[in-house]
Amino acid sequence: MDVARPESGSALIMALITLLVLTLLGTTSLDNAIMEQRMARGNVDHETAFQNAELGLRSIENRLLDYSSFATLESELTGEGVYYSSLSSNYLNTSFWASVPVYSNGQVLTGSDANIVDQAGLGITMVIIEYIKEVNDSLGVGSSSSSKIYYFRVTSLGTDTTYTVANANAGDRPRTLTMVQSILAVRLNP
Repeated sequence: MDVARPESGSALIMALITLLVLTLLGTTSLDNAIMEQRMARGNVDHETAFQNAELGLRSIENRLLDYSSFATLESELTGEGVYYSSLSSNYLNTSFWASVPVYSNGQVLTGSDANIVDQAGLGITMVIIEYIKEVNDSLGVGSSSSSKIYYFRVTSLGTDTTYTVANANAGDRPRTLTMVQSILAVRLNP
């Protein structure tokens, strides 16, 4: 005859502890994967913003080098809203950039034309050019003896892919924002 022994339930307790440990390991792994995904997204946003800013900077520098006359440069770029004869540190404020036109594919876009950029989903680029000073071309190396060397500060702002012209016009801040600057010396006739 079999005598029934009372069971202590230790197998059940061990199974529950093992299940708890496996659940904690799974949750930790999931949290790590989510964190790594966010970090990767941040890196992509940063790289996109930097590339947008760098593209605007190089494009506008190349455009400045194509001019032969300061008067033409000043007239055309002032008309496009990207040239300033003097500028304080206003460009460090987000509200300043809300009024700056978008720069895309070598063209300054304003109004409804700027909204075309939103459809690409690549973020936006905004540039400004600030006149710093001019000096006489004392070596006479330029195309004529009356040429001068003009110094400009070029500032370019690039954003991540989620930032649109509508966000800029509303004064919203992008997730990622990169600003790059350069000082450019250009030999021009007055």
